[in-house]
Amino acid sequence: PITNTIKVKQANGSLTNQTRTLYMSHYGPMAGLKVSGQNVLPWTTNKAYAIRDANRENIRLVNQFFKWDTANSFTEFKNLHKSVLGVPWVNTVAIGNGDPEAYYGDVTVVPNVPDSLQNSPTCETTISALKQVVPGLPILNGSLSACEWRSDADAPADSKNVFGPRNLPALSRRDFVSNMNDSYWLTNPAAPLTGFAKIIGAEGTARSLRTRKSLTMLAKRFDGSDGLGGPNKMSREQAKQLVLDSTVHSTDLAHAATVGTTPGTNTCAPPTLVTPTPSTANPNPTPVDIAPACDILRSWDKTYGVNAIGAHVWKEFWKRAQTAQGFYGTAFSAADPVNTPRAPNMGLPAVRTAMADAVNELNAKGVALNAQFGTIQFSGINTFSGIKIPMFGTEGNQDGGFTIGRGNLAQTVGYPVNFGNSHVAVVSYEGNRLHAEGFITYSQSTDPASPHYSDWTRRYAQKQWLRLPFYSDEIAADRISGPVTISE
Repeated sequence: PITNTIKVKQANGSLTNQTRTLYMSHYGPMAGLKVSGQNVLPWTTNKAYAIRDANRENIRLVNQFFKWDTANSFTEFKNLHKSVLGVPWVNTVAIGNGDPEAYYGDVTVVPNVPDSLQNSPTCETTISALKQVVPGLPILNGSLSACEWRSDADAPADSKNVFGPRNLPALSRRDFVSNMNDSYWLTNPAAPLTGFAKIIGAEGTARSLRTRKSLTMLAKRFDGSDGLGGPNKMSREQAKQLVLDSTVHSTDLAHAATVGTTPGTNTCAPPTLVTPTPSTANPNPTPVDIAPACDILRSWDKTYGVNAIGAHVWKEFWKRAQTAQGFYGTAFSAADPVNTPRAPNMGLPAVRTAMADAVNELNAKGVALNAQFGTIQFSGINTFSGIKIPMFGTEGNQDGGFTIGRGNLAQTVGYPVNFGNSHVAVVSYEGNRLHAEGFITYSQSTDPASPHYSDWTRRYAQKQWLRLPFYSDEIAADRISGPVTISE
Protein backbone atom coordinates (compact mmCIF):
# COMPACT_ATOMS: atom_id res chain seq x y z
CA PRO A 1 0.00 0.00 0.00
CA ILE A 2 1.04 3.61 -0.65
CA THR A 3 -0.38 6.19 1.74
CA ASN A 4 -0.72 9.83 0.68
CA THR A 5 -1.75 12.70 2.92
CA ILE A 6 -2.58 16.20 1.67
CA LYS A 7 -4.08 19.32 3.17
CA VAL A 8 -7.61 20.10 1.98
CA LYS A 9 -9.33 23.45 2.35
CA GLN A 10 -12.62 23.32 4.20
CA ALA A 11 -15.74 25.45 3.68
CA ASN A 12 -14.70 27.76 6.57
CA GLY A 13 -11.27 28.33 5.06
CA SER A 14 -9.37 26.08 7.44
CA LEU A 15 -7.08 23.27 6.33
CA THR A 16 -7.35 19.67 7.39
CA ASN A 17 -5.38 16.56 6.52
CA GLN A 18 -6.98 13.92 4.34
CA THR A 19 -5.36 10.56 3.75
CA ARG A 20 -5.90 8.08 0.96
CA THR A 21 -4.27 4.69 0.52
CA LEU A 22 -3.41 3.38 -2.94
CA TYR A 23 -2.91 -0.35 -3.15
CA MET A 24 -0.46 -1.63 -5.73
CA SER A 25 0.11 -5.06 -7.20
CA HIS A 26 2.63 -6.76 -9.44
CA TYR A 27 0.60 -5.47 -12.39
CA GLY A 28 -0.24 -1.97 -11.23
CA PRO A 29 -2.85 -0.20 -9.06
CA MET A 30 -5.72 -2.20 -7.63
CA ALA A 31 -9.09 -1.25 -9.10
CA GLY A 32 -12.59 -0.79 -7.75
CA LEU A 33 -15.76 0.15 -9.60
CA LYS A 34 -19.28 0.87 -8.44
CA VAL A 35 -22.19 1.36 -10.83
CA SER A 36 -25.50 2.59 -9.39
CA GLY A 37 -24.30 1.57 -5.96
CA GLN A 38 -23.40 -1.96 -7.08
CA ASN A 39 -19.84 -3.15 -6.59
CA VAL A 40 -18.96 -4.33 -10.09
CA LEU A 41 -15.32 -5.09 -9.27
CA PRO A 42 -15.48 -6.41 -5.68
CA TRP A 43 -12.31 -6.95 -3.70
CA THR A 44 -12.70 -10.06 -1.58
CA THR A 45 -10.41 -12.58 0.09
CA ASN A 46 -10.66 -14.68 -3.08
CA LYS A 47 -10.54 -12.14 -5.87
CA ALA A 48 -9.31 -8.66 -6.72
CA TYR A 49 -8.75 -6.60 -9.86
CA ALA A 50 -5.75 -4.63 -11.04
CA ILE A 51 -5.09 -2.35 -14.01
CA ARG A 52 -1.86 -2.62 -15.94
CA ASP A 53 -0.73 0.24 -18.17
CA ALA A 54 2.07 -0.41 -20.65
CA ASN A 55 2.94 3.30 -20.72
CA ARG A 56 3.51 3.34 -16.97
CA GLU A 57 6.78 1.65 -17.85
CA ASN A 58 7.47 3.89 -20.87
CA ILE A 59 10.11 6.53 -20.17
CA ARG A 60 11.15 6.93 -23.81
CA LEU A 61 8.72 9.61 -25.04
CA VAL A 62 11.12 12.55 -24.64
CA ASN A 63 13.89 10.53 -26.24
CA GLN A 64 11.62 9.74 -29.18
CA PHE A 65 10.91 13.36 -29.99
CA PHE A 66 14.46 14.53 -29.29
CA LYS A 67 15.91 11.93 -31.63
CA TRP A 68 13.30 12.73 -34.28
CA ASP A 69 14.12 16.44 -34.01
CA THR A 70 17.79 15.69 -34.64
CA ALA A 71 17.32 13.11 -37.42
CA ASN A 72 19.44 13.81 -40.49
CA SER A 73 17.20 12.08 -43.05
CA PHE A 74 13.72 10.77 -43.63
CA THR A 75 15.05 7.22 -43.54
CA GLU A 76 16.60 7.88 -40.14
CA PHE A 77 13.30 9.39 -38.93
CA LYS A 78 11.39 6.24 -39.85
CA ASN A 79 14.02 3.96 -38.33
CA LEU A 80 13.95 5.94 -35.09
CA HIS A 81 10.21 5.42 -34.84
CA LYS A 82 10.88 1.72 -34.45
CA SER A 83 14.19 1.70 -32.62
CA VAL A 84 13.06 4.01 -29.82
CA LEU A 85 9.39 2.92 -29.68
CA GLY A 86 8.46 5.76 -27.33
CA VAL A 87 5.15 7.08 -28.73
CA PRO A 88 2.44 6.28 -26.18
CA TRP A 89 -0.64 6.17 -28.38
CA VAL A 90 -0.87 8.45 -31.42
CA ASN A 91 -0.56 7.68 -35.13
CA THR A 92 2.39 9.15 -37.02
CA VAL A 93 2.36 10.38 -40.64
CA ALA A 94 5.37 11.98 -42.28
CA ILE A 95 6.97 12.96 -45.58
CA GLY A 96 10.57 13.70 -46.48
CA ASN A 97 11.86 16.38 -48.82
CA GLY A 98 12.32 14.72 -52.19
CA ASP A 99 11.36 11.30 -50.89
CA PRO A 100 8.83 9.64 -53.22
CA GLU A 101 6.88 7.92 -50.43
CA ALA A 102 4.70 9.06 -47.55
CA TYR A 103 4.97 7.16 -44.26
CA TYR A 104 2.39 6.01 -41.71
CA GLY A 105 3.07 4.15 -38.49
CA ASP A 106 0.94 3.03 -35.58
CA VAL A 107 4.25 2.18 -33.93
CA THR A 108 3.24 2.77 -30.34
CA VAL A 109 3.53 1.23 -26.92
CA VAL A 110 0.94 -1.60 -26.88
CA PRO A 111 0.63 -4.42 -24.32
CA ASN A 112 1.93 -7.64 -25.83
CA VAL A 113 -1.34 -9.53 -25.73
CA PRO A 114 -1.65 -11.59 -28.93
CA ASP A 115 -5.10 -12.91 -29.88
CA SER A 116 -4.07 -16.40 -28.79
CA LEU A 117 -3.55 -15.12 -25.24
CA GLN A 118 -6.63 -12.92 -25.19
CA ASN A 119 -8.82 -15.82 -26.37
CA SER A 120 -7.22 -18.45 -24.16
CA PRO A 121 -9.82 -20.36 -22.06
CA THR A 122 -7.15 -20.70 -19.38
CA CYS A 123 -7.03 -16.93 -18.93
CA GLU A 124 -10.79 -16.29 -18.90
CA THR A 125 -12.25 -14.45 -15.90
CA THR A 126 -15.77 -13.79 -14.62
CA ILE A 127 -15.77 -10.40 -16.36
CA SER A 128 -14.22 -11.52 -19.65
CA ALA A 129 -17.59 -10.81 -21.30
CA LEU A 130 -16.63 -7.14 -21.19
CA LYS A 131 -14.45 -7.88 -24.20
CA GLN A 132 -17.66 -8.03 -26.23
CA VAL A 133 -18.41 -4.43 -25.24
CA VAL A 134 -14.86 -3.17 -25.79
CA PRO A 135 -13.30 -5.33 -28.54
CA GLY A 136 -9.60 -5.76 -28.08
CA LEU A 137 -9.66 -5.06 -24.34
CA PRO A 138 -7.58 -7.76 -22.64
CA ILE A 139 -9.03 -9.12 -19.41
CA LEU A 140 -6.76 -11.84 -18.10
CA ASN A 141 -6.45 -14.10 -15.10
CA GLY A 142 -3.64 -12.46 -13.17
CA SER A 143 -3.17 -15.40 -10.83
CA LEU A 144 -1.58 -17.52 -13.56
CA SER A 145 1.88 -16.95 -14.98
CA ALA A 146 0.63 -18.39 -18.28
CA CYS A 147 -1.52 -15.26 -18.64
CA GLU A 148 1.36 -12.79 -18.36
CA TRP A 149 1.91 -10.39 -21.26
CA ARG A 150 4.31 -11.81 -23.80
CA SER A 151 7.71 -10.47 -24.89
CA ASP A 152 9.08 -9.64 -28.34
CA ALA A 153 12.78 -9.87 -29.10
CA ASP A 154 12.72 -6.45 -30.80
CA ALA A 155 10.89 -4.65 -27.97
CA PRO A 156 12.83 -2.05 -25.93
CA ALA A 157 15.00 -3.52 -23.21
CA ASP A 158 13.33 -1.42 -20.50
CA SER A 159 9.80 -2.48 -21.54
CA LYS A 160 9.81 -6.06 -22.73
CA ASN A 161 6.09 -6.78 -22.31
CA VAL A 162 5.03 -4.69 -25.30
CA PHE A 163 4.85 -5.52 -28.99
CA GLY A 164 8.04 -4.94 -30.91
CA PRO A 165 7.94 -2.94 -34.15
CA ARG A 166 7.78 -6.06 -36.34
CA ASN A 167 4.32 -6.71 -34.87
CA LEU A 168 3.06 -3.12 -35.25
CA PRO A 169 1.41 -1.57 -38.34
CA ALA A 170 3.39 0.68 -40.71
CA LEU A 171 3.03 1.59 -44.37
CA SER A 172 4.89 3.61 -47.01
CA ARG A 173 3.08 4.67 -50.19
CA ARG A 174 3.75 6.80 -53.26
CA ASP A 175 0.16 8.14 -53.38
CA PHE A 176 -1.01 8.76 -49.81
CA VAL A 177 -1.31 7.54 -46.24
CA SER A 178 -3.99 8.76 -43.87
CA ASN A 179 -5.68 8.34 -40.52
CA MET A 180 -8.92 9.84 -39.23
CA ASN A 181 -8.97 8.37 -35.71
CA ASP A 182 -9.95 4.92 -36.93
CA SER A 183 -7.61 1.96 -36.72
CA TYR A 184 -4.68 1.44 -39.06
CA TRP A 185 -6.60 -0.98 -41.34
CA LEU A 186 -7.54 1.47 -44.13
CA THR A 187 -4.53 3.75 -43.98
CA ASN A 188 -4.75 3.36 -47.74
CA PRO A 189 -7.64 1.25 -49.13
CA ALA A 190 -5.39 0.01 -51.94
CA ALA A 191 -3.11 -1.63 -49.35
CA PRO A 192 -5.08 -2.61 -46.21
CA LEU A 193 -2.93 -3.38 -43.18
CA THR A 194 -3.93 -6.76 -41.75
CA GLY A 195 -2.78 -9.55 -39.48
CA PHE A 196 -2.19 -7.56 -36.31
CA ALA A 197 -3.46 -8.30 -32.80
CA LYS A 198 -6.97 -7.09 -31.94
CA ILE A 199 -5.62 -5.04 -29.04
CA ILE A 200 -3.87 -2.80 -31.60
CA GLY A 201 -6.99 -2.13 -33.66
CA ALA A 202 -9.94 -3.49 -35.61
CA GLU A 203 -9.62 -4.93 -39.11
CA GLY A 204 -12.35 -5.74 -41.58
CA THR A 205 -14.96 -3.69 -39.73
CA ALA A 206 -17.10 -0.71 -40.77
CA ARG A 207 -15.23 2.57 -40.80
CA SER A 208 -16.58 5.80 -39.33
CA LEU A 209 -18.37 8.19 -41.67
CA ARG A 210 -15.51 10.62 -41.08
CA THR A 211 -12.98 8.10 -42.38
CA ARG A 212 -15.16 7.32 -45.37
CA LYS A 213 -15.61 11.04 -46.11
CA SER A 214 -11.87 11.65 -46.01
CA LEU A 215 -10.97 8.65 -48.16
CA THR A 216 -13.62 9.74 -50.66
CA MET A 217 -12.17 13.27 -50.73
CA LEU A 218 -8.72 11.83 -51.39
CA ALA A 219 -10.01 9.56 -54.15
CA LYS A 220 -11.74 12.49 -55.85
CA ARG A 221 -8.62 14.62 -55.55
CA PHE A 222 -6.48 11.97 -57.21
CA ASP A 223 -8.90 11.32 -60.05
CA GLY A 224 -9.60 15.05 -60.42
CA SER A 225 -13.38 14.78 -59.96
CA ASP A 226 -13.55 17.22 -57.04
CA GLY A 227 -13.34 20.32 -59.24
CA LEU A 228 -10.14 21.53 -57.56
CA GLY A 229 -7.81 20.95 -60.50
CA GLY A 230 -6.04 18.24 -62.44
CA PRO A 231 -5.69 14.67 -61.17
CA ASN A 232 -2.85 12.87 -59.39
CA LYS A 233 -1.55 15.76 -57.33
CA MET A 234 -2.18 17.59 -54.10
CA SER A 235 -1.01 21.19 -53.90
CA ARG A 236 -0.71 23.11 -50.66
CA GLU A 237 -3.77 25.22 -51.49
CA GLN A 238 -5.81 22.15 -52.37
CA ALA A 239 -4.80 20.51 -49.09
CA LYS A 240 -5.78 23.64 -47.14
CA GLN A 241 -9.20 23.64 -48.76
CA LEU A 242 -9.80 19.97 -47.97
CA VAL A 243 -8.58 20.29 -44.38
CA LEU A 244 -11.19 22.95 -43.60
CA ASP A 245 -13.94 21.40 -45.69
CA SER A 246 -17.29 21.58 -43.88
CA THR A 247 -19.34 19.15 -45.96
CA VAL A 248 -20.54 15.83 -44.55
CA HIS A 249 -20.63 12.34 -46.01
CA SER A 250 -24.11 11.70 -44.61
CA THR A 251 -25.56 14.09 -47.19
CA ASP A 252 -23.85 12.16 -49.98
CA LEU A 253 -25.59 9.05 -48.71
CA ALA A 254 -29.01 10.37 -47.86
CA HIS A 255 -29.85 14.01 -48.66
CA ALA A 256 -31.66 13.32 -51.92
CA ALA A 257 -33.58 10.41 -50.40
CA THR A 258 -34.54 12.61 -47.44
CA VAL A 259 -35.98 15.62 -49.23
CA GLY A 260 -37.47 13.89 -52.30
CA THR A 261 -41.18 14.04 -52.91
CA THR A 262 -41.99 10.48 -53.99
CA PRO A 263 -44.70 9.21 -51.57
CA GLY A 264 -43.68 6.38 -49.29
CA THR A 265 -39.98 6.24 -50.17
CA ASN A 266 -38.44 9.26 -48.47
CA THR A 267 -38.52 11.16 -45.21
CA CYS A 268 -40.29 14.24 -46.51
CA ALA A 269 -43.05 12.44 -48.39
CA PRO A 270 -46.66 13.39 -47.53
CA PRO A 271 -48.30 13.34 -45.06
CA THR A 272 -45.98 15.77 -43.33
CA LEU A 273 -47.69 15.66 -39.92
CA VAL A 274 -45.53 13.17 -38.00
CA THR A 275 -45.85 12.17 -34.35
CA PRO A 276 -42.63 12.57 -32.31
CA THR A 277 -41.35 9.82 -30.02
CA PRO A 278 -43.42 9.62 -26.81
CA SER A 279 -41.56 10.26 -23.58
CA THR A 280 -42.28 10.00 -19.87
CA ALA A 281 -42.82 13.76 -19.73
CA ASN A 282 -44.94 13.74 -22.89
CA PRO A 283 -46.55 10.31 -23.41
CA ASN A 284 -48.98 11.58 -26.06
CA PRO A 285 -47.05 14.12 -28.16
CA THR A 286 -48.80 16.34 -30.67
CA PRO A 287 -47.94 15.61 -34.32
CA VAL A 288 -45.29 17.92 -35.80
CA ASP A 289 -45.38 19.34 -39.32
CA ILE A 290 -42.00 18.45 -40.82
CA ALA A 291 -42.68 20.31 -44.10
CA PRO A 292 -40.89 23.55 -43.07
CA ALA A 293 -37.78 21.57 -42.08
CA CYS A 294 -37.88 19.66 -45.37
CA ASP A 295 -38.16 22.90 -47.35
CA ILE A 296 -35.13 24.29 -45.54
CA LEU A 297 -33.11 21.13 -46.21
CA ARG A 298 -34.01 21.24 -49.91
CA SER A 299 -32.38 24.66 -50.30
CA TRP A 300 -29.52 24.01 -47.84
CA ASP A 301 -26.05 24.13 -49.41
CA LYS A 302 -25.19 20.85 -47.60
CA THR A 303 -22.33 22.40 -45.61
CA TYR A 304 -21.78 23.22 -41.95
CA GLY A 305 -20.41 26.62 -42.92
CA VAL A 306 -21.18 29.76 -40.95
CA ASN A 307 -23.55 31.03 -43.66
CA ALA A 308 -25.43 27.75 -44.07
CA ILE A 309 -29.15 27.61 -43.34
CA GLY A 310 -30.28 24.11 -42.49
CA ALA A 311 -27.09 22.57 -41.09
CA HIS A 312 -28.48 22.29 -37.57
CA VAL A 313 -31.72 20.70 -38.85
CA TRP A 314 -29.67 18.00 -40.60
CA LYS A 315 -27.42 17.66 -37.55
CA GLU A 316 -30.33 16.92 -35.20
CA PHE A 317 -32.17 14.76 -37.74
CA TRP A 318 -29.25 12.59 -38.82
CA LYS A 319 -28.04 11.64 -35.35
CA ARG A 320 -31.52 10.24 -34.65
CA ALA A 321 -32.26 8.76 -38.07
CA GLN A 322 -29.16 6.58 -38.31
CA THR A 323 -30.17 4.62 -35.19
CA ALA A 324 -33.30 3.27 -36.90
CA GLN A 325 -33.40 -0.52 -37.19
CA GLY A 326 -32.75 -1.62 -40.76
CA PHE A 327 -31.45 1.84 -41.65
CA TYR A 328 -29.01 0.82 -44.39
CA GLY A 329 -30.29 -1.06 -47.41
CA THR A 330 -26.79 -2.24 -48.35
CA ALA A 331 -24.82 -3.71 -45.46
CA PHE A 332 -21.13 -3.24 -44.73
CA SER A 333 -18.76 -5.24 -46.91
CA ALA A 334 -15.07 -5.61 -46.11
CA ALA A 335 -14.54 -5.84 -49.87
CA ASP A 336 -15.93 -2.30 -50.31
CA PRO A 337 -15.34 -0.56 -46.96
CA VAL A 338 -15.26 3.01 -48.27
CA ASN A 339 -18.69 2.74 -49.90
CA THR A 340 -20.57 0.54 -47.43
CA PRO A 341 -22.89 0.52 -45.63
CA ARG A 342 -25.01 2.67 -47.96
CA ALA A 343 -28.49 3.16 -49.47
CA PRO A 344 -30.24 4.20 -46.25
CA ASN A 345 -33.97 3.57 -46.08
CA MET A 346 -35.06 7.17 -45.55
CA GLY A 347 -38.77 6.35 -45.78
CA LEU A 348 -38.79 4.15 -42.68
CA PRO A 349 -41.37 5.24 -40.07
CA ALA A 350 -38.59 5.54 -37.49
CA VAL A 351 -36.64 7.85 -39.81
CA ARG A 352 -39.69 10.09 -40.33
CA THR A 353 -40.12 10.11 -36.56
CA ALA A 354 -36.48 11.19 -36.27
CA MET A 355 -37.26 14.27 -38.38
CA ALA A 356 -40.23 15.10 -36.13
CA ASP A 357 -38.03 14.62 -33.06
CA ALA A 358 -35.38 16.94 -34.51
CA VAL A 359 -37.95 19.65 -35.22
CA ASN A 360 -39.48 19.15 -31.78
CA GLU A 361 -36.08 19.47 -30.08
CA LEU A 362 -35.09 22.64 -31.93
CA ASN A 363 -38.47 24.22 -31.23
CA ALA A 364 -38.24 23.27 -27.56
CA LYS A 365 -34.76 24.79 -27.30
CA GLY A 366 -35.92 28.01 -28.98
CA VAL A 367 -33.62 27.62 -31.98
CA ALA A 368 -35.20 28.71 -35.27
CA LEU A 369 -35.21 26.16 -38.06
CA ASN A 370 -34.04 28.83 -40.53
CA ALA A 371 -31.23 30.17 -38.34
CA GLN A 372 -27.89 30.85 -40.02
CA PHE A 373 -25.45 28.31 -38.68
CA GLY A 374 -22.83 30.84 -37.59
CA THR A 375 -25.40 32.56 -35.34
CA ILE A 376 -26.00 29.39 -33.34
CA GLN A 377 -22.66 27.58 -33.55
CA PHE A 378 -19.80 29.60 -32.12
CA SER A 379 -16.59 29.23 -30.19
CA GLY A 380 -17.61 28.05 -26.73
CA ILE A 381 -14.07 28.35 -25.36
CA ASN A 382 -14.43 32.10 -25.08
CA THR A 383 -18.14 32.25 -24.19
CA PHE A 384 -17.64 33.20 -20.54
CA SER A 385 -15.99 36.45 -21.59
CA GLY A 386 -18.92 37.39 -23.79
CA ILE A 387 -16.98 36.73 -27.01
CA LYS A 388 -18.92 34.70 -29.58
CA ILE A 389 -17.06 33.77 -32.74
CA PRO A 390 -19.22 32.16 -35.48
CA MET A 391 -17.75 28.73 -36.14
CA PHE A 392 -17.98 26.19 -38.95
CA GLY A 393 -17.48 22.52 -38.19
CA THR A 394 -19.21 19.15 -38.14
CA GLU A 395 -19.93 16.35 -35.70
CA GLY A 396 -17.19 14.24 -37.29
CA ASN A 397 -17.77 10.51 -36.94
CA GLN A 398 -21.50 10.94 -36.41
CA ASP A 399 -22.37 12.85 -39.60
CA GLY A 400 -19.24 12.21 -41.64
CA GLY A 401 -17.42 15.52 -41.60
CA PHE A 402 -13.64 15.83 -41.69
CA THR A 403 -13.48 19.26 -39.98
CA ILE A 404 -14.81 18.91 -36.43
CA GLY A 405 -16.42 21.56 -34.25
CA ARG A 406 -19.22 20.58 -31.95
CA GLY A 407 -21.05 21.33 -28.75
CA ASN A 408 -24.26 20.39 -26.97
CA LEU A 409 -27.50 22.13 -27.98
CA ALA A 410 -28.26 24.78 -25.35
CA GLN A 411 -31.55 26.54 -24.65
CA THR A 412 -32.06 29.57 -26.95
CA VAL A 413 -28.30 29.60 -27.59
CA GLY A 414 -27.41 26.86 -30.05
CA TYR A 415 -24.10 25.03 -30.05
CA PRO A 416 -21.19 26.54 -28.07
CA VAL A 417 -18.24 24.63 -29.54
CA ASN A 418 -16.28 22.86 -26.84
CA PHE A 419 -14.72 20.05 -28.86
CA GLY A 420 -13.09 19.80 -32.25
CA ASN A 421 -10.00 20.65 -34.23
CA SER A 422 -7.13 21.89 -32.08
CA HIS A 423 -3.74 22.16 -33.77
CA VAL A 424 -4.15 22.24 -37.55
CA ALA A 425 -1.23 22.31 -39.98
CA VAL A 426 -0.53 21.87 -43.68
CA VAL A 427 3.17 21.23 -44.28
CA SER A 428 4.96 21.08 -47.62
CA TYR A 429 8.35 21.82 -49.16
CA GLU A 430 9.43 24.68 -51.42
CA GLY A 431 12.70 23.50 -52.83
CA ASN A 432 14.86 22.71 -49.82
CA ARG A 433 12.79 24.76 -47.38
CA LEU A 434 9.85 23.57 -45.36
CA HIS A 435 6.66 25.62 -45.58
CA ALA A 436 4.05 25.28 -42.84
CA GLU A 437 0.72 27.02 -42.28
CA GLY A 438 -1.79 26.33 -39.56
CA PHE A 439 -3.83 27.30 -36.53
CA ILE A 440 -4.09 26.80 -32.82
CA THR A 441 -7.86 26.94 -32.87
CA TYR A 442 -8.32 27.88 -29.21
CA SER A 443 -5.64 30.63 -29.37
CA GLN A 444 -2.63 30.91 -27.11
CA SER A 445 -3.75 32.72 -23.97
CA THR A 446 -6.34 31.98 -21.29
CA ASP A 447 -6.36 35.63 -20.19
CA PRO A 448 -9.33 37.53 -21.70
CA ALA A 449 -7.29 40.74 -21.48
CA SER A 450 -4.56 39.34 -23.72
CA PRO A 451 -4.57 40.20 -27.44
CA HIS A 452 -3.81 36.51 -27.99
CA TYR A 453 -6.90 35.29 -26.15
CA SER A 454 -8.96 34.82 -29.30
CA ASP A 455 -6.83 36.00 -32.23
CA TRP A 456 -6.06 32.54 -33.61
CA THR A 457 -9.67 31.46 -33.06
CA ARG A 458 -10.91 34.38 -35.14
CA ARG A 459 -8.43 33.60 -37.90
CA TYR A 460 -9.47 29.95 -37.88
CA ALA A 461 -13.18 30.85 -38.04
CA GLN A 462 -12.45 32.97 -41.11
CA LYS A 463 -10.13 30.32 -42.63
CA GLN A 464 -7.25 32.81 -42.66
CA TRP A 465 -4.20 30.55 -42.45
CA LEU A 466 -1.13 31.70 -40.52
CA ARG A 467 2.43 30.99 -41.65
CA LEU A 468 4.24 28.99 -38.97
CA PRO A 469 7.90 30.03 -38.73
CA PHE A 470 10.30 27.10 -38.79
CA TYR A 471 13.80 28.35 -39.65
CA SER A 472 15.86 30.73 -37.51
CA ASP A 473 15.44 33.64 -39.90
CA GLU A 474 11.66 33.13 -40.01
CA ILE A 475 11.45 32.99 -36.23
CA ALA A 476 13.54 36.14 -35.86
CA ALA A 477 11.37 37.99 -38.38
CA ASP A 478 8.18 36.87 -36.64
CA ARG A 479 9.31 37.81 -33.11
CA ILE A 480 6.88 40.18 -31.40
CA SER A 481 8.94 40.97 -28.30
CA GLY A 482 12.52 40.82 -27.10
CA PRO A 483 14.07 38.79 -24.30
CA VAL A 484 12.53 39.21 -20.85
CA THR A 485 14.83 39.60 -17.82
CA ILE A 486 13.49 38.52 -14.46
CA SER A 487 15.35 39.74 -11.38
CA GLU A 488 14.76 38.46 -7.87
